[in-house]
This record gives sequence, structure tokens and C-alpha cells, in this order.
Amino acid sequence: MATSSSSKFSYSYLGLVNIITCGIELCSSAAFCYLPPMLLEAGFSESLMSTVMALGPLCALIFLPIMGTLSDQCKSRYGRRKPFIFALCIGIAISLILLPYSTNIGSFLGVILPEKTTSILILAFSVVLLDFCTQIAYTPIESLLSDPCENEEQHNRSFSVFTFMMSIGGCLGYWVTASDWSSTRLGWYFEGQEHCLFAILLATFLFTSIVSLLIINDPQVVDSSEKLDEVRSIPSNVSISSNGSISSKSETSVKRASPSITVPNNNSIVSTNTIPPKTESKDSLELPQVTQASFMRRPLQTLLLCPCVVAASFLPKMICEPIMDTIEAMRTMPLSLRRLWVSDFFACTAVMGFRLYFTDYVGEALYHGNPESEPGSAGRIQYEQGIRMATWGLFLHSVTAALYSLVIEKFITAYGTKMTFLFGMGIFTIMTGVMMNVSHVSTTILLCALTGFASATTSTVPYTLLTAYHEKEEVFYPDLDPKHSHLHGKGADIALLDSAYIMSEVISSFVFGIVVAATDSTTSYIVCSFLCGALACYTFRKVKCI
Repeated sequence: MATSSSSKFSYSYLGLVNIITCGIELCSSAAFCYLPPMLLEAGFSESLMSTVMALGPLCALIFLPIMGTLSDQCKSRYGRRKPFIFALCIGIAISLILLPYSTNIGSFLGVILPEKTTSILILAFSVVLLDFCTQIAYTPIESLLSDPCENEEQHNRSFSVFTFMMSIGGCLGYWVTASDWSSTRLGWYFEGQEHCLFAILLATFLFTSIVSLLIINDPQVVDSSEKLDEVRSIPSNVSISSNGSISSKSETSVKRASPSITVPNNNSIVSTNTIPPKTESKDSLELPQVTQASFMRRPLQTLLLCPCVVAASFLPKMICEPIMDTIEAMRTMPLSLRRLWVSDFFACTAVMGFRLYFTDYVGEALYHGNPESEPGSAGRIQYEQGIRMATWGLFLHSVTAALYSLVIEKFITAYGTKMTFLFGMGIFTIMTGVMMNVSHVSTTILLCALTGFASATTSTVPYTLLTAYHEKEEVFYPDLDPKHSHLHGKGADIALLDSAYIMSEVISSFVFGIVVAATDSTTSYIVCSFLCGALACYTFRKVKCI
């Protein structure tokens, strides 16, 4: 579907494109409320459950930058980003089908394989697949929104709509989770709450993904060298104008013009980011050494590098080359991008840790419940009541994020990206600081609602800045070596920035849990979020802003 340049930034087009964003966030926020109890009921221990839940983000951490690089280089006739979006949608749909029916599939395959083992393996695979696909699905969408942007107004509008639709998806996800479907006709038809919920998620996701994939305009990329070859093959008495029309021309004038002619059309983009030919063979690929000195200089960047180095050590050479490009892109991040990555990592860790553990904090610290109590006991009932109340708090958190995303574009225009970021993360830090010292449920839910400003901020400001960096690389990337410029396409850099979000989930899952185990208090979840929010504000002071 062809779309004019101006209509790509209309609210109607951006809204339709981002319907898939709403669907992904709906599935992510709703499904993961059910995954831990599903794993426990299937026979997983607490430690094994944590391992399974961490596998998806760890896989995404390795393959996300690789996908960004590959999408920048993709020359499919369907565009650079759409093939990756389609493939990830297939993965999400498969996982939503397998999750509620893992036991049934295990029973069906029980004639040839052990029934219980098969069910457990299918359930674990489905959890990892859903987590992996939902983690990296936003990257090609963000790149798709960023590609046509040419000025600050377009950046702000594109990502404010993206954030709004993501927040709406979160609201719907928490609402669907909090609703009792077992007493409805749908619940009766699907024989229970769990099956009904996943059927609703699957139907909604398929509808949103189909609509967006039909609406998305993702032009094919044509290499500039290929275009020049095509032009040189044209007879010397023919010239092609910028609109594609053909006219006769004298041989002398064509020879003068031919070195600089390109042939754009309505369905392609001429890419000048061609990758220089590599003279070394694949056998000569060498993995970079992760030394103590490199870790001391750039600890977070080295931490991100380690999983990719390990993966490249075991994968076949035909897959190893894009991983090596990714590793090199991580090592050669320009200073502006590196500072933005560090600040975004702390901000995402604060928000992600808060959203992951707020329900547990309310259930144990405020309602004094016990998740390990027997079902039906007083401690278990109080904990479940706290979980439901916390879910409504997160619902209000998403509502705040959705409302703020409607005006964040104007905030950025009026006050700049730095003040907008510090405002959102500053409110989050203050609210979590107050939350540590209050025990009133209603006050805590109100404070939770106000933390939604940070959620909208982390989904908008970093990507607005990154898009601006690529529009003015000579200003923001002066330290980028020209021989590494092909490693820092817009999609690759967005993937690197998204890796901060994914790593924040891994870090918050493990580190926050260790701190709580050491202090024996779920209030430590809020303390950790407060500290990460403060670090995000501090590190953002050095980020180059527009």
C-alpha cells in the first residue's frame, strides 16, 4: 500500500500502524501474569521457574542487535522491517496457542513420549518463545517509525503515538487479567478462565497484527551500487529523470551525468549504507577479548558484550559473521550513543523492576500475605487480595502513561528532551522514595499511578534522541570511525538501545531478587527501583540532547 510522505505522519496512519504495538503489549502484560503460576502448577520449582523466565530475555539480548543489523541490510521486496515483524508475529501466535494446551498436546503425544515430560517441555518452550518474541518485536516497529523521520516534529509525533498505543495495550492487558471470565459464556465455551483468556489474547493479537501488516508502508531498499549498474546499462541516448520518466539525450551529456545518476521510484529507497567488502575469510574471524581492563573502563558495555562473544564461540561460521558485526558495533558505539544507552539502562531497570515486583510488594508488605501458604488459608487469601489491588495500581500506571504520551510531544517541543526525561524519571524517583516510607494501601496505589510518567518517558525520549542522532551524525557522532559507519545503521542502533531494556529485565529479575533474599523484605524492591531511577537522572545529565 503506497503512502505519501506527509500521510506517514498523520495520526490516523500512525495509529493504524501501531495497533500491532497495542496487541503485543496486551499479550505481554496479560500473559505474564499467568506464566509463573502456570509453571509452578506444572511442577516447576521456584529456581527452575526463574531460569525458564530468564531464558527469553537472555536469548533476546543476544539476537536483538543481530536482528537490527540484518534488518538494515534486508533487501526484501516487502521492505526492510516488515519481514521481521511478520516472523515475530508468527512466533507470538504459536506461543499463545501452545501455552494453554500444553497438557492436551502432551497427552496426545503420550503414546510415543512420556506425557508429563512432554507437557513440561512444551510449556517451557512456549514461555521462552513468547518472552523472546515480545521482547524483540518492538525493535523493527521502532525502526519502521524512525526511518522516514526528517525533523524533530516527526520524531516526536511518531514515538508519542507508539508510546500511547503501548500504554493502551498495557491498560487492556491488566484489565483482561483482573476480569473474571470463568462465569461468562466465553468462559463456559472454553472451559475455564485460563483457556478463555488466551483465546481472547490470540484473537485480539491476530486482528491487530493483520491490520497493521496490511497498512504498513515499508519501501524496498535498493543498493546505490546496483542502481548505478542499472543506469550504466541504459543506452547512451536515454536519460531517466528523478520522477522515473525517460527521455532522449545526447551521448556527450549522458556521459557527463552518468556517474551521479540514481533511479528512485515510489516503491524503493536508495541506500548508500553499503557494507565495504571484507578481505578476510571467515576462517580468520577472531573473537574480541573481554579483559578486566575493558570491564573496568566500560562495565555495562562489556556486560552486554559477553553473551554475544559466548554465542559466537559455538555457532556455525555462516551465522557467526552477523554476530561478529554486532559485537563490533557494541565495541564501537559512539560516545553519545554510549551515554544514552547507560542512562536508558538505568531508567528501564527502575521501571521494569517496579512493574515486575510491585504486585508481590503489595501482597506481602502491605497486605501481610504469604504466597507460600496453603490455598484457602488466611495468609494466601490476603496475598491474593493484595495481588488484585496491585494489578489495579498497575492499570492506573498504564492509564497515566497513555495520557502523558498524548502530550509528551508538546513537552519535548517546549522544554526539550533533557527536561522531559528528567521530569518523568524525577517523578518516578520521588514517588518510589515516598512509597518506601508509607504503608497505606490507597496512598501506595496513587503513587503507583504517578509512576506512569516514567513509563511513557522511557518509551519516547531515548528513541527520539537516537533518531535525531542519525539525522545529524556529523554533530552527534563525530567520534565514529568511517570504517565502522556501516555497523551503526538506524535499525542496528535502535536494536542496541533496545538491548538496554532487555538487559534491565534480566538484571532486575536476578539482582532485585538477590537483594530481597538478603534483606528478607519485599520493600527492597522499591528501594532498588528508587536507586536505579536516581542513577538514570544522574547519568542523563551528560547525554547530548536536542
